[in-house]
Amino acid sequence: MAREKNINTAVILAAGRGSRMRKGGGGRKSFSSPTQNLVEKGLKGLIPVAGRPFLDYTVERLVAVGIDNLCMVVSPDALEMRAYGRSVSARYKIRVSYGVQHQPRGTADAVLACEKTIEQADFLLCNSDNLYPQDTIRELAGLPAGACAVAGFDRDVLLEKGNFSSERIKSFAALRINDTSDLAGIIEKPESTGEYICNGRLWVNMNLFRFTPEIFDSCRSINLHPERGELELPEAVSHMIEKTGKRFRIVFSEGPVLDMTGRDDIISIRKSLKEQSL
Repeated sequence: MAREKNINTAVILAAGRGSRMRKGGGGRKSFSSPTQNLVEKGLKGLIPVAGRPFLDYTVERLVAVGIDNLCMVVSPDALEMRAYGRSVSARYKIRVSYGVQHQPRGTADAVLACEKTIEQADFLLCNSDNLYPQDTIRELAGLPAGACAVAGFDRDVLLEKGNFSSERIKSFAALRINDTSDLAGIIEKPESTGEYICNGRLWVNMNLFRFTPEIFDSCRSINLHPERGELELPEAVSHMIEKTGKRFRIVFSEGPVLDMTGRDDIISIRKSLKEQSL
């Protein structure tokens, strides 16, 4: 498969503790012993789907757009995730490094954990427990050097074609879009979404970004959320836009996203990957 080389670095956030997965996430389903062990440890990205770790599908899509320098943000005791990274490096002949997030202090803190590892490269960023459309990843990767962007997903499409419940999808962060169809900000858990509708649709954030190294200074510049006690990436993005004037493009996606949050999601993802061409 031919690779595009406009960007070659990606960060995968894989340090989540999987609290909802360990608690059951809506069901107390049991699986085979190896899967059950991963469920109990909250290692969502490593849960097998069609004979492969769920994270494999994301790695494959990143490699397809030219990524050969991969940084995985992990917890200090993530031995299984490091072993998985070694297998990825051997299989695809790419560099795999690690950023360690010592405490679960939010997504902006997780981004800072990879700063020294990726140095001054532009990079894609995604979650380890989501599977994004290939064409959306390709469009982000194909933007010119120095561009920053976020993938905006149509909330109705996520509900119709993804594996999200209607209740959960209400809490997704909304994209605030300016008059030139660029990003003006990301609004976490909006109480009302009417003002964020653009062309009749509500576009939401699913943590799929393209960044320049400038994001690190913005991650350092924000404060802990007063209620959640975390450094949150949407706030860092908003800071970057407002304080530096950096243009943030939006890659509008009408594709579905699959989400591995709770135990019930394991079954729905296995079914979706069998039925859909993602």
